[in-house]
Formats: sequence, C-alpha cells, structure tokens
Amino acid sequence: MSGSNATKATGPRFHALPGGRSPINPFRAGSGPRSSPEGPHHRASGRDPLTGLPDGIAARDLLTDLLKDAGSRIVAVLCCDINRFSRVNHALGHEAGDELIVTLTRQLQSSAPASCTVARLSGDKCLVVCPDVAAVGDLEALTTHVSHLLRSTVRVQGGLDVRITASIGAAASDRSPPGSNGDDLLRFADAALFEAKRSGPGQICLADESLMNDANTHLHREAELRDALRNDELSLRYQPIFDSADTVQFAEALVRWHHLGRELAPGEFLPTAKKGDLLHDLDRWVIRTAVREAATWPESVSVTVNLAALRPDQPDFADEVTEIIEDSGIRPDRLVLELVETTCTDLSPRTQRAMRELTERGVRFAMDDFGVGYSSLIGFKTLPVSLIKIDRRFVSGINTDPSDHAIARAVLDMSHSTGRLCIAEGVETPAQFRALHDLGVDAYQGWLFAPALTPPDLRTLLRHNSLPRL
Repeated sequence: MSGSNATKATGPRFHALPGGRSPINPFRAGSGPRSSPEGPHHRASGRDPLTGLPDGIAARDLLTDLLKDAGSRIVAVLCCDINRFSRVNHALGHEAGDELIVTLTRQLQSSAPASCTVARLSGDKCLVVCPDVAAVGDLEALTTHVSHLLRSTVRVQGGLDVRITASIGAAASDRSPPGSNGDDLLRFADAALFEAKRSGPGQICLADESLMNDANTHLHREAELRDALRNDELSLRYQPIFDSADTVQFAEALVRWHHLGRELAPGEFLPTAKKGDLLHDLDRWVIRTAVREAATWPESVSVTVNLAALRPDQPDFADEVTEIIEDSGIRPDRLVLELVETTCTDLSPRTQRAMRELTERGVRFAMDDFGVGYSSLIGFKTLPVSLIKIDRRFVSGINTDPSDHAIARAVLDMSHSTGRLCIAEGVETPAQFRALHDLGVDAYQGWLFAPALTPPDLRTLLRHNSLPRL
C-alpha cells in the first residue's frame, strides 16, 4: 500500500462491533470505567496545551495498555503529518498556524470513528490510535478515511482559505514483531510516514514486515551513532580550498563515521541522525572538533563547517558558537559556517539578528550550493554572508554548456558586486579550472586539487601550502 493515492479510494468501510459494543476509549467522555478521574489514564496521561488533546506520551501509554489487553483484537496507530505546514507559519504567522492545527484536529476528532483516540504528537504531527481495527473495517479503510478528513480547505485569520493535505503512515499489531510495545508501534508508524512523504504530499503508507525490520535496524544504528558521539568516535576529513595563487585559504570539515570496519560518509548516516534527532549534537561535535583542529593550522587558513541542523534562528545559537570558538583559542574570523541556499530564503528577523551578532563577533557565513534554490535578490543583498559557493552542478558543465557558463558568470558578478568572495566547488578537470579562472572565480574546491584529507595529511600540505600551477 506504500505510496497509494488517498484520492482514489472509494470510501471507508466502518462498522460497529457485534451487539453494538465499542472498544473502550479512555479519552472520550462516557466510554466506560477508564474515563473515571481516578483511573490510571487520568493520572498518567498528559494534554497538549494548544488543542487539549492527549499528547504523545499519553498516546504511547494508551498504545502500550491496549497492546497488553488486546487479546485477538488488532491495535493500530496512524501518524499524520500536515504537508507544507511550515509555509503557513512563514507566510501567515504562527497564530494562523496554531489556528489551522486546532481546526484540523477538531475536525479529525469529531469525524474519526468513536472508538479511536486522536492525539497531537508535536508541531504539525498528530496521531490516531485505533483499539480494534476490525471494528472499523480494516487498516486501509481507516487510513483512507483519515486522509480524506485531513484533505481539506481551512479558513484562517483574515478570511484566507488554505488548502491542506496530510501524509500518513500506519502500523498495526498483527504486522508487528512479537512483543512490540507502544513505542515500537509508534516507531513503525513514523517509518511508514517517512516513506509516505518520500512519495509526495497527501500519500499514505502501511508498515509491512520489511519496513519494520528496516526501522529496527535504524534504531540499532541510531544507538550506535549516539554512543559514537558520546565517546568521540567520529572523525573529520578536510578538503582544502585554494585561491587563484594556488594557496590554501580554507578547508571544509567533512564528518566520517568508522562503523563495523567501514568509513561511512555523511550520506550513509545522516538519515539515521535525522530520525534519531541527533543532527544538532552532530553539528556541535563537528564545529567543536573542527575549530580545535584549525587551531593547529597557519593563521591564514580558515575552516568551513556545513551545518546540517544547527540554525541561527535557534535560541542561544550565537552564544553557543562563540563559546566553542573561545574554548578553541582561534580567531572568530577563521570559522566559516555554511548554510545551503534553500535555508536562506525568507529568514526571520530573529535569524538575521543572530547571524549579524555572530558576524559582528568575527564569524563568517557562506551560502552553499548557490543556484539551486530560490533566493530572492533582496535576501541575497541583505544577508550577512561573505562567501558564495557556486553549486557543482553548474561547475561540471562550465566548459561545455553555455547555460552553465552563463549562470556561473552571473553568480560571480553578483558576488563581486556585493563584496563577496566566490568559490567554485566540485572542480574536477583542468578545463573546468581554466574556464572558472578566466571568469575570475576567487577560489576552487574539488578533486582536481585535493580530496578530503586526514588531519595529518592536511597539516603536511599546509606546511608547503601551494600547488603546481595547472
């Protein structure tokens, strides 16, 4: 069912339990003994302050209890994520976003099967817990019904209509490994949600055996990565960036994980870090390790770090980065923080203040992968960014494709006209280098000059700090 289109469904097939009996729902009034104020669910469960619904902890506890008492019943959970919700927050403000969440969850609560519990997990995620799948037809019918409920037009502040869809991942106890608890079922539903979102907005996915096995593998690897961060078992490679005089000006820090006898590149473990909410810890580790290593380099060489999750709009960002720099002893201007262009669109005033605060302390920012996003020229002009990196997709055809050549020239002209350095990344051939050099690019990064080097190899290179002219 992975990636099935909810709009093609013919409608839900709901029915009641024999004899009019309904599974007990402790979060709905009048549902039996468990709704008593003295019951264990009342004491243990929490409420989401915005919607008044059960929160994620309460939903997990409910799932665990339902699984213990399931007998022959099949327990299921749906994890729902509102598509493009961040655009509502950015365009209309957080109050409109809150209003949207309240409206959608009320609609879901009023129209979902009476036996089901609706909970708010966090942000734009909500859950639907079903104590007996057979009572509502089957899992596909329930998921399709919930998808229809969340495919809606909602009127928010100012009378603006917002069209909404949701991606949904679902997991059921009959498809789960024996002994699975509430946490496990939530993990499987979240893994299914991840697959649904990969298929596009408004899609649904039902967790099967293969997906659940993958989720368990990810959980195991997540624990190993957490231990590696805690025990300082990761390492950094550094790819030098040369100026037009073939002198190293910067070195980009690239994280590696030595796992089960293999050196894993970021693309192999960043998805694990993202699912395990470890990206912030990973960014902090990389910055701290990189500036400590840069303290052993010549003063003329700076280190660049591409941020995966740490962002200037997060509380204490500027102070945290400043503390890391002060602990290392390097000059602040020797740290360059790289942000991909797609994260530099529509930056909030708080984000820009944090960036300017750090630039006033000396730290520099670079815009990475420039040319593949949709930055406005206003944003380009006002951002406190001192380096622009031309994306490698334009560099690869710089000497053969007139369009790539024209785009590279335009990026270079904009960079120089606004007082910024322009770096070309992914330079792999002498012909590419000559075309970029003729344009007047300031610095170059790529396998033509050097691969990512170990710290000792980079220090050896920096002792000479030059390359033969290409």
